[in-house]
Amino acid sequence: MSVKVLEFKRPDEPHSAGEAICTHCKHEWVAVAPAGQRNLECPSCGSARGVFKWPFGPSVGDEGYKCNCGCEDFFIMRRGLQASGTVFCRGCGTEATGWFE
Repeated sequence: MSVKVLEFKRPDEPHSAGEAICTHCKHEWVAVAPAGQRNLECPSCGSARGVFKWPFGPSVGDEGYKCNCGCEDFFIMRRGLQASGTVFCRGCGTEATGWFE
């Protein structure tokens, strides 16, 4: 296993660090990025679909939700004049349903 370490060029600016995963190829690594960075470049496939694995997660004992594809990240979007938003999986893009049944 080869390890690639890149210098973080702005140590005086706020940053986030932690486990990351690519929603495209599922590669996992430890990432450091400026605070608020939403998409990370995957060191394996080069796509900008990397995300911090645990950006805001449930505490131990809390119930979390997971898509059938295995992803635990979701977008809540409201289109046009819809009265309420719809939840979509960040990993596969399908609408998330059935959580509260």
